[in-house]
Amino acid sequence: MREAHGEYHTILNDLATLLGKHFEYEEGLLERNQSPNLSAHRGEHLRLQEQLADLLCSSMMAGADCQALSTMLEDYVIEHMTKWDLADKAYLQQ
Repeated sequence: MREAHGEYHTILNDLATLLGKHFEYEEGLLERNQSPNLSAHRGEHLRLQEQLADLLCSSMMAGADCQALSTMLEDYVIEHMTKWDLADKAYLQQ
């Protein structure tokens, strides 16, 4: 059980690192191309990073919550990518 809890934290930390790098790159791309959605897109990135930080904190107190992690990832993949990233993709292709 303790080993699984450690693996869960490793996954969350790795995910936080990967998302941080991805968001930094994406925001730089949007900034260089003067995207009108940059500020809102940054806000969305911050919201997702805060969700992940909350998961990390709550897992220290209550243990691993795989359902909450799954929900956050669905939110990122479905909501963020389809709503935010595709809108900026259309802008960048103009």
